[in-house]
Amino acid sequence: MGDFGVLMCSDGGTYIHSSSEAFTEEDVFDFVRLWEWLKFFGFKVAGFKVERGKVKFERGYRASGHASSEELLQVVEVTNPKIVVPVHTENPEFFEKNVKNCEVRLVRNGGKIEI
Repeated sequence: MGDFGVLMCSDGGTYIHSSSEAFTEEDVFDFVRLWEWLKFFGFKVAGFKVERGKVKFERGYRASGHASSEELLQVVEVTNPKIVVPVHTENPEFFEKNVKNCEVRLVRNGGKIEI
């Protein structure tokens, strides 16, 4: 299903989908399941939505590359989360050193955290 951008927690949380669209029936099922879990935990969702079992992608959230470190810090500043959990990164310690005004929680490979 591809990479899924950023997951930040602040008043229920915001999930920003920034990847490719679903192409197979299994991908669509995965998006519907993800949607239901995000809604169950009270997350706001940006980048896609599910209406009557159909996945609809929103324009402006698709990404074909990676954000720069400056852009990532800007996203954190603008969204003002309580917690940042870096995922899909080669340098999670960057967030510990550079993110201010919120908690950074690192997850080691195979590890778990409680949010």
